[in-house]
Amino acid sequence: MTRTLLPREHGAYVQLALPLVTALAMGRPGGAAVAFTGLAIAAFLLHQPILLLATRQEGRARDLARGARRLERSLAGEIVLAAVLAGLAVPVAIAGGVSTEIAGWTWAAWAIGFAAVTCAVHGAVLRRKQRDPVRALVAATAATLVAIALASTRPDPLAAGLPLVAAAVVLIALAPEPRRVRVVGWTLMVASAATGVWLVALRVA
Repeated sequence: MTRTLLPREHGAYVQLALPLVTALAMGRPGGAAVAFTGLAIAAFLLHQPILLLATRQEGRARDLARGARRLERSLAGEIVLAAVLAGLAVPVAIAGGVSTEIAGWTWAAWAIGFAAVTCAVHGAVLRRKQRDPVRALVAATAATLVAIALASTRPDPLAAGLPLVAAAVVLIALAPEPRRVRVVGWTLMVASAATGVWLVALRVA
């Protein structure tokens, strides 16, 4: 039963944890930052049980819960959720003394990087299933170009999202086979960690 109540998407844990850890490392976290971190983790862990309970109800609550689960599995839904998860780190960073502007741009770096990767993964999966990947690949290309354009105009801290963008480009180019899923997962993990280290280094410098 415990397994069904925990989020099963491993990528979601990365999208929550690394921005939170980065936000804590960028500032000087005190009680407020720790409290916001706890709230973010609690919200993440409660999401799945609440949806599960709602799907077992009657009427509108069940319909809304099922609609929400379908949206979460769509490309647009995954992009939005990744941005929301990364956004949970914004109040943590601000509570730790990071300026609102830098915290906002840091969130943008995560959101754009995660969007590019999400689109690339969807495109690779669809291509391997011999289904039309055009929309996902176009979205991945667009996110990549937007990330590069923004990073050139606002290198601090948007350029920190480039490791994730680079991982997206590799996924688009190679379209790895499903049996390489672990390699893909570790590649994305390393790219995310590189983004986090870059952001912290910019803040320390």
